[in-house]
Amino acid sequence: MRMPSSTGWRTAWVAAVLALLSGPPPATGGDRASVPFAEPADPLFLALYPRMDRVSGLSPVAEPAVAAGRAAPRAPHGDRCQPGFCIAQPVTKDWTVGGTTYLLAAFLVTTDSPPGVNVPCYDPEPWACVLEKRGGDPVPIDCAPLKQEIVFADGPSIDTAPFRLNEDERAFGVRLRYTTAWRTRNETPEALVLFRFHERRLSQILAVQMALAEEEFGQGECSRELALSVEKVRTAGMFDWTTRTARKTGTLPCALESGTYHWDGSQYVRGGARRRREVP
Repeated sequence: MRMPSSTGWRTAWVAAVLALLSGPPPATGGDRASVPFAEPADPLFLALYPRMDRVSGLSPVAEPAVAAGRAAPRAPHGDRCQPGFCIAQPVTKDWTVGGTTYLLAAFLVTTDSPPGVNVPCYDPEPWACVLEKRGGDPVPIDCAPLKQEIVFADGPSIDTAPFRLNEDERAFGVRLRYTTAWRTRNETPEALVLFRFHERRLSQILAVQMALAEEEFGQGECSRELALSVEKVRTAGMFDWTTRTARKTGTLPCALESGTYHWDGSQYVRGGARRRREVP
């Protein structure tokens, strides 16, 4: 499976925003008051963004400080842009690996406009970070942006299920979802983005759609979920992974792609020809 380019997911984000503007608002709403934002003085985000304003919560750069060395930091530009960036909908979770407990963080970097509002100079971007607690203070180790076909704006969640890479190593996941409402239908997809934390470096190894709920007004609805399972077969020393239908309800097809993924040395890719399975 080839990871989508940054241009691809940004195009998908713009398409999603345009879809929102052309129809009724999503069920989650777009009011800033309904969007959870990181507390400006949160030690975790001050560690990632040392220049964050402790009152407004605005940061002059979008990238976490720990990851800024891997790419040139972006900054707001243009008269119509906001004065800085905010951390929207942050979630954290402890993750113990090899006897060490790390702090995982997933969040959406946006302007001080709420997620879903079209800001001409900046595309909201989701990030994942790994931190270590030393003396009670979070210390950033590494961060990576979440790259996928669609950027979902609704609250992320961190999944620490045993996504086994081999006998000694496992990945962790971030789940993202977004509800889009048109005049005749609603659609809510959910993506799972998996990360490998190896030799204190964080890298994305898979992004796959795992759930889809659709409602056609007057025609019916459907909800379909996939489950990811670890196989005994190995490729390049790593277990293969397979996605299969776990639950299906409703009368509509609610099609989702499923298949087997193999390790190519740096990430998981789909094996064989792409295929689409539908459950009537």
